[in-house]
Formats: sequence, C-alpha cells, structure tokens
Amino acid sequence: MTVVTLISGTDDDGVPGPVDLAGYQVVVEALASGAGWDTEYLRDIWRLCNLGIDKPEATFSFTGIPQAWLRDLAKRYTRWQLSTGLSVSTAGNGVRAVTRFAPAGGNGRPGAPYPRRRAERLPGPGFETVMHGD
Repeated sequence: MTVVTLISGTDDDGVPGPVDLAGYQVVVEALASGAGWDTEYLRDIWRLCNLGIDKPEATFSFTGIPQAWLRDLAKRYTRWQLSTGLSVSTAGNGVRAVTRFAPAGGNGRPGAPYPRRRAERLPGPGFETVMHGD
C-alpha cells in the first residue's frame, strides 16, 4: 500500500474514495503529545484511551475541583484505583464525588475554597455506620 493510497483512500475495487480520518486522530495525538501516566496525570481532563483503557470517548475531569491540593489528591487516588484494577466506573464515581464535594466546602458558600484543615478533621471510615446505625 502506498502513501497515496492511504491519503486518497480506495475501496475494494481500487477506486479512490473519501477517507475516514477519525480513527487516525487518536494515533496522531498520541504521537504528538504522548500517552500514559506521565502525560495524562498533568492534565486536568484525563483521556482514558491514552491510559490504555478501551473507551475512546471516556474522560475524567478534575476541572471542577478549585483547590489545587484537593485536585492533586483526587488525581493520585484515582491513578491508584485504576492501577490496582478497580473498574473505570467506580473510579469515575469517586472523581464525581470529590468534584461535587469540593465547591461546597468554604463556610457553606458554593465555590469558596475548602480549607485543608477542615477536610482533615472529617470523620474517617465507619462514620456512616455510627450515624445511621447500620
């Protein structure tokens, strides 16, 4: 197959036709900016296909977490979850939970920064059992 054939595209009979370049976009992006944890971790929107997850359109967005320390903690925890084999949907639920939790932290005002000291005083695992009696 020649370069001209790849660019112009041909059908089974060798007749030139339109080319579907959608599949090549992912390959070109990976070549241009890299793929894997070293590249995606720095971004605030992770493209899961660059992490070897076979879901081409799936992303995790950390843009809704205004506190840099909490965003970094959420990224580290999510990377750990995915690297230990936890499902993508479970890890995504965690990202969504932190994203919803983060803006409501500062004195009850949406968008106010959540102070780290206040977050460190939150109850640990098992608190739900004590509160709900389950």
